[in-house]
Order: sequence, then C-alpha cells, then structure tokens
Amino acid sequence: MKGQRFQWLLTSSLLICGLCSLAASAQKKPTKQEINQAKDLVAQGDQALRKKEFKDALDKYTQAIQLVPNSPEARYGKANAHYELKDYVNAKFEFQLALDQGYKPPVDVYAIRWHLFYDLKDYDAAIADLNKGIAIQPKNIDFLSGTGDIYVAKKQFKEALDAYQKSIALSPKSGDLYYNIASVQQLLGDTKAQREAADMAINNGTRMMGDAYFLLADAARKQKDYEAAIRAYQSSYSAKQDKYEAYKDLSDLYRSQGKFDDAIRVLNKARLAFRNDGNILNDLARYESLAGHPERAVDWAKEGVAAEPKQYVGYTNLCRAFNEVQKYQEAIQNCNAALRLKSGDGETNYYLGNAYLQLNKTAEADRYYRVAISGLVEYTNSKPEYAEGWYLLGGAYFANNQTDKAIGAFKTCLDISPDFAKARFNLGFMYKVKKDKASALQQYNLLVKNDAGLAAKLKAEIDKM
Repeated sequence: MKGQRFQWLLTSSLLICGLCSLAASAQKKPTKQEINQAKDLVAQGDQALRKKEFKDALDKYTQAIQLVPNSPEARYGKANAHYELKDYVNAKFEFQLALDQGYKPPVDVYAIRWHLFYDLKDYDAAIADLNKGIAIQPKNIDFLSGTGDIYVAKKQFKEALDAYQKSIALSPKSGDLYYNIASVQQLLGDTKAQREAADMAINNGTRMMGDAYFLLADAARKQKDYEAAIRAYQSSYSAKQDKYEAYKDLSDLYRSQGKFDDAIRVLNKARLAFRNDGNILNDLARYESLAGHPERAVDWAKEGVAAEPKQYVGYTNLCRAFNEVQKYQEAIQNCNAALRLKSGDGETNYYLGNAYLQLNKTAEADRYYRVAISGLVEYTNSKPEYAEGWYLLGGAYFANNQTDKAIGAFKTCLDISPDFAKARFNLGFMYKVKKDKASALQQYNLLVKNDAGLAAKLKAEIDKM
C-alpha cells in the first residue's frame, strides 16, 4: 500500500510539474522575431481576407496567434474569417477575446459583431453592440439604419421607423433608406407615407428598384389609383424579372377589373420567369375560361394538374373548362378529383351541378347546386371583395331557381368589377327571365361598350321577349 501511495504521489508530482511547464511555456514572452513573424502573418491574413480567401486568412491568423497569443489584431482578423465562413460560435468567441485583449478601435468589432448577432437572431445583443457603436459614432449611418433592421426583425415597427428617419436626416439622398422607410410604412399600414417613401426611393436610385416599384404599386392600388399601380407593377417586374408578387398582383388587378386578356398577358410573362409554377398555370386556366377561351383553359388546367397534382384548384379548373367544351363526363371526373382534395368546395360543386344538368340528371344537379350555394355564401362572406365569387354565387342561385338572389349576386359582382362582361351578360339575362325588358336593355347598352360579341347574344335573347 505504501509503495502504491508513493507511486501515486510521484505521478501526481510529475503531472503538476508538467502542467506548470506547459503554463510557463504558454505564458512565455514572445521573442522579437516571433512578434515580427506574427505581424507578417496578420498582414498576410488581412490581404487574404480582402481577396475573400477566408480559409487562407483563417490559417494565417491562427499561425500568428500560436506565436503571439495576446494579439488583438490577430484575434480580430480570425473572428472576421470565422464570420465569413459562417462559423458564428468561434467568431463570437474571437471577437470577445479581441476586445478583452484591448483591440482598437473597438467600434470596428461592434460594426461587424452586430451582424453576427443578427444572423444568430440574438437581437438584444445586436442592439447592445449597435448602441455601443452609436455612443462612439453618433452619426454613423450604418449603426443607425442597422438599429432599424433589428427592430424590424423584432417586429417593433415604430422603433424601426424612428431609426430609419434618424438615418435619412443624415443621408437625405439615400434611396435604400427611403426603401426601408416605405417597407416599414407598409407594415404600419400608412399607405400615403408608403407611397411617398417608395417614390423617393426610386427617385434616389435605390438598389432595390424592383421591390421599391412593387411597394409603390401596392400603395397606389390601395388608394384606388389603378393606372399608377399598373405602371408601377410593370416597372417592378421589368427591373426585377423574378419579382413573383408583381406578376401575380398585376394579373389579379386586371382580373378585378374584368380585363382577363390583360391578366393573361401578364401571366404569360410570369411563366417565362417561373417555369412550371402551378399557381401561375392554374390562374392562366381560370382567366382563359373567363376570357371565353375554353380550349386554352383545358390545356392550361392540364398543365396545372401536372405541376401540382395535390392541389384541388387544378382539377376544379379542368372541370370548369371541360364543361365549357361540353365534355361532361370528363368534367364530372375532375370535379370529383377536386372534391376528394377539398370536400364541400362551393365552386367545384357548382361546376359538378352544371355537368349533371347538361346530362339531364336534374336530381343530382340540384343536390350539388345546394351544396354549391352554401360553400359560395361562405366564400363571399370571407372574401367579399372578390368579384368572381359573387359571379359564381349568382350562377348557383339561378341554377337553383332563386332568380332574385342571383340578380343581387351579379349586381354585387359588377359593383366590384364593372367591366366583368360575363357577369353583365348574366344580369341582363336574369332581367329577361324576370320579363323586365327595360333593365335587360340597360345591361345590353353597358355591355356593348366592352364586349360586342356577348352584347349581341344578350340582344338576341332580349328580342325573344
């Protein structure tokens, strides 16, 4: 036992001596040669960093630290290299060591480290670094606007707006800052201020030109300045061809105005930028149908189903288009496919009712029309601004022999979209059914201005009275 204890003490003593030796070695004052070598390595690391050769930079800074562990410049450079390589844990550690070792100026650390904290979603730490930077450089635009970016991430939009406005006071020609202000004003719901800031962003040459035009278009549309909105949407996707929302929103604006051919032209441009996008293909199918081009609607709907086979709307569009080209069995097949994905959908049940009616299966048709009315009432309650919902509801009411309700639905549709030619035709036809020739002729006179073909068909029906 004593021998074993002696051996343990001896081993422990050797271990302690070894640790002491290592500590002494670590604390050994670098020689002048080592200091000079470390400086050269830091300079080489800086050069590699400027060339974006981040791994090489990291290697040079690491070698410098091995020679001179207490080198704040090497620590700062190493932190930068880690950050560029997205090694955020080591970057954060090295930035703190640089500060602890007296790196100067410390504001350089804050200028980069807040980005690191932003990437890590540690927004409070990012704000803390930005405030430290502002305390040293109160007129630093990057710090002030960075504070705005952090507040946006924290969804504190009023604070973000205040930060951006302080920044723009120091840099009144910054298009990017005006763009940031426009973005925040949109989030705050101040449409007038959004439009003004977006316009300033464009006039001052923001780098986000496509996005700035989109914000301008969005504000103009909300203000019902539709011509300005159309121009801005077109400028948005011209400046940024992959601005998906610009194509979608402009086509939707044309749809709301009953200008389906214009909507189709926009979506065909979108299709060049977004090949095989199911939503675009499905919108094309719907608008071709509304524009009176059922064969094209069938083709687009087929492509929509192929692109998004688990999305019910493609099958609904195909059902609608097959009804229009009088292929009623195919219509029924696709409506049922849609209902397997979304049972109770009002629009789909309406088209299914239409197909059964054309096959003289009136009992089945009536059953689906009743379900359609329930679903479409729910739809128009949730989206009262969507004209086509009222158009479909009017059709379902008429099919269910509720003519007065059909007239009410078509009127609401036309209040929203006065140029919706099919809705205008249907309203005129409802008046013909009600034997109200004067009202039917009034709709004819309105329809003839934007769709002479449909107007002639309506006049032929009125002349039968």
